[in-house]
Amino acid sequence: MTILLTGSSRGIGAAIHRALTDAGASVIGHGTASGIPADFADPAGPTALWNAALEQAGGEIDRLGQDFGKVDDQLGVLRGAADGFSASVG
Repeated sequence: MTILLTGSSRGIGAAIHRALTDAGASVIGHGTASGIPADFADPAGPTALWNAALEQAGGEIDRLGQDFGKVDDQLGVLRGAADGFSASVG
């Protein structure tokens, strides 16, 4: 099984990557510290990531795992502001 995992270069994403690999999956990572880079602020970023991952996987990806996220304290997320949370998740 081949899995594309976003946000896999550190933290929880890196732990998920290791666990999937240990379970026998072929994991293609995405992230800033390792894996395939992609700028999700750019509308073309997700497509570029998908195409690069497909090429690396030989044309077939079985699953997509999403662990990509960003918390911007200026939005007030860490203080529990509902508008900050809404802005950070879209």
